[in-house]
Amino acid sequence: MTATAKRASDLKELQQRVGELEKQLRGTKPAAAAPWWKRIIGKFADDPIFEEVVKEVRKRRRAEYAALKVAAGKKSLRRGSTRNGRRGD
Repeated sequence: MTATAKRASDLKELQQRVGELEKQLRGTKPAAAAPWWKRIIGKFADDPIFEEVVKEVRKRRRAEYAALKVAAGKKSLRRGSTRNGRRGD
């Protein structure tokens, strides 16, 4: 069998296999997966290492926030504030 004939044979076999898989998939319904955040709720409850990570992240965010505040020359960059200083409530 020549290389071209072998490739043609392999391609035909592959097309048949894909066709069979497509037939099998047509009869299935996709599983309704829960959002990622629902799947991990509670996984780190009472985990001291996770609590340490959370504290470190908060510390770094506060530092970055303070640096932004200084760089912007603003009095307040509190959560919920807008450019004009009024809350959007």
